[in-house]
Amino acid sequence: EADFLADRKAIIHKGRLKYLGTSQFLKSKINSNYILDIGFSGNDLFFRQLISEEVQKHVSKSKNITLTERSDGRMKFELCSSEIARFPDLFDKLESFKDVEDFGVCMPSLEEVFLRIVRDEPGETDKVVSSTETIENTGDEAIPEHFPLLQGKV
Repeated sequence: EADFLADRKAIIHKGRLKYLGTSQFLKSKINSNYILDIGFSGNDLFFRQLISEEVQKHVSKSKNITLTERSDGRMKFELCSSEIARFPDLFDKLESFKDVEDFGVCMPSLEEVFLRIVRDEPGETDKVVSSTETIENTGDEAIPEHFPLLQGKV
């Protein structure tokens, strides 16, 4: 809902403001790649391996492919956005498999962005990253003036 209801979003982690900006800005901060979602009939281990190999062969020039989710009849891969020119060949190959029922490519949702930011930040940082500037924040200082909503002034 936040993607549609707000122009700018703030991500707060462990009580600290980490990121502030548009959806596109937040997605770019995590090197947002494309998500390839493939649906197929059955749950054959050999077919799963074949799909993984084809995705790797057709798109992975730099081995930047990650299997992010696997469940009965579905597989999701994270594909490097720099490989977009190679996607059509992969799509043609996926369409040639009779067991592939559907597939699609999308950008990560804001929920996925948030979870990745929270998961990937092992320690505390002293910077708040904004789409307009970087703000030094030691945690002891008051919230900067240009965050009136966070200060309760709105």
